[in-house]
Amino acid sequence: MSAATLFAAMVFTGRGLERTVRWFLIANGLMPPFIALQMHFHPLIWIAALWAVTFPGSTSSLAVLFRRARTTAAAEDHSGAQQRLERGLVDLVSLARVDRPPGAGL
Repeated sequence: MSAATLFAAMVFTGRGLERTVRWFLIANGLMPPFIALQMHFHPLIWIAALWAVTFPGSTSSLAVLFRRARTTAAAEDHSGAQQRLERGLVDLVSLARVDRPPGAGL
């Protein structure tokens, strides 16, 4: 799982929150040697304990990033739908304004 987070970190190339996600994922991906070797060299437990920060940090920052992306996409989709609806209403109004001869009906 740590190798997966290390490789996944390369996907996030932006600034701000993406940069935070990238650094948390890299830090989490570099933890396995310390976790594995702390059984043989006990002082490594202090470095391995950072996993208690990197794992929740990476998961929570990813959750915030994906939530913001979903909210942004939903807002863009809503505004696009609103624009399509307005265009449709304008088209209907323009069709209704077509001059018809008297008594021609709709």
